[in-house]
Amino acid sequence: YNDNYKDANGVMMNAQKNFYHKPVANLNWDWTIDDKSSLSTVVYASLAAGGGQSLRSDKYNKGKYLAADVNNHQWFGIVSNYNRKLSESLNFNVGFDVRDYKGTHYRKLTDPLGNTNGVVLGGNVNFPNKPLVTNTYSTNPWKAFSSKPDSREDRLAWDYNQYIRYGGLFGQLEYAKNGFTAFFQGSVSEQQNKRSDYFQYTPGNEDSKDVNNFGYNTKGGVSYTMGHHSVFGNAGYYSRQPYQNNIFMNFANDINENAENEKILGLEAGYKFASRFLDVNVNVYRTTWENRVTGSSSLATADDVKKYNPTNDPGILVEGAYLYTTNYGVKQVHRGVEVDFEARPIEKLSLTGFLSIGDWKYDGAVNSVVRNDNRIELGRSQVNLTGEHVGNAAQTSYGFGAKYKMFKGLSVDANYRYYERLYASNYRREVIDGQTYGRYMKLPSFNLLDGGLSYNVKVSDKNSMSFRVNMNNVLNKFYISEATSSNLVTDVNNSWNGIDTSNFVLIGQGRTWNASVKFTF
Repeated sequence: YNDNYKDANGVMMNAQKNFYHKPVANLNWDWTIDDKSSLSTVVYASLAAGGGQSLRSDKYNKGKYLAADVNNHQWFGIVSNYNRKLSESLNFNVGFDVRDYKGTHYRKLTDPLGNTNGVVLGGNVNFPNKPLVTNTYSTNPWKAFSSKPDSREDRLAWDYNQYIRYGGLFGQLEYAKNGFTAFFQGSVSEQQNKRSDYFQYTPGNEDSKDVNNFGYNTKGGVSYTMGHHSVFGNAGYYSRQPYQNNIFMNFANDINENAENEKILGLEAGYKFASRFLDVNVNVYRTTWENRVTGSSSLATADDVKKYNPTNDPGILVEGAYLYTTNYGVKQVHRGVEVDFEARPIEKLSLTGFLSIGDWKYDGAVNSVVRNDNRIELGRSQVNLTGEHVGNAAQTSYGFGAKYKMFKGLSVDANYRYYERLYASNYRREVIDGQTYGRYMKLPSFNLLDGGLSYNVKVSDKNSMSFRVNMNNVLNKFYISEATSSNLVTDVNNSWNGIDTSNFVLIGQGRTWNASVKFTF
């Protein structure tokens, strides 16, 4: 069952889809200055248009309509790196990175459905006498640049531009001799953010102030190789500038004076074994991520409406509408071990496997803000997440694979994977002794089997063709891949594998297949 695939006047249509057109152009220049020095430069540009369509409700909940949240951008940049060989064992490089970005964001009407008189504009202060929007625009990606509301009075819910300018310097020093290597790298950067809002502000007042933030990162490591064995260790610290939406509060031009850089400390160590018949990698890690901002979305339940809309105003929140939760001041601690191997017991057979065991948890309380689909704040609170698991990634997984070359050019392969300790991305709230705690729902474990067939044929001395057929989820397993809510089971008759059916989840793909052909010349 796909809730986004619906019947509209006898025609089946997809309510939710993405459309995007993103051409990218690069100009590369490599200059060998002398036998010890070189310069590499890349100039790039990206002009993109598109967005995502979904089902919406108007301010008065009189009917549903389809609208697309548009995210267009113009992105230009240059990266240049100078490399110098100082000696046989010492190498140095330094460079710069400059970027300029403009993003245009608004919502456009794509299909009014039953709203034959139009859709409520949503409170644009510059068009108080035009309450309804009737013009519609295509979601065809090939029309992404042309099918747009040139008039701002046809832009629903919001209409703003964001500007980001970034300049950075980076460098690295690397030493390598007799199997021992050591490196140190670092960078500094300055980022400027600005916002222009044409929906909430009158002409002459659209622009925010410029906000400048300094960032940096450092990383160092050593490794030693002796025969088939290698060991390594790395450590790094990253002070990352806040994202645009965290700098400006309430989706307006109000500056968040408390916005701070995210702080990331990473430590890792590992062992490698490499031989003719067996390769093994073992890696242990610990990453602390502080002052992070996370977000999630869910569909409003009857309890949500009761909590956030006690006056039952349809312009505020209705059951089934989107709710957006933003958590500020998040601290996560990720630690774990990863192992993978490839064995080649005979010439035609390759065996692979991996194991990943993680312990990714939240530490401390966060400041939570809940908004409706029009980005109006509905409530805020402090939520304690200490000890809860980070969602959207299985913290225990393992798998095995095999590839066999049947005869010249033809090979068959299969891979088995198992996933466990997977959690939802959004929490439910529990109040104990006056304190609010966030609880993340654990999802059922699942396993998948994939298979494939490859055939390579040589056309000439320089040309070849490759044919590939893949079958994914061969056993057609039914599983939940993600969840954006954590509702408890209230009736076992309305649950599946311990998951209440009121939860908003993504069902994994069933059995699928694909084929490809590649020509090499």
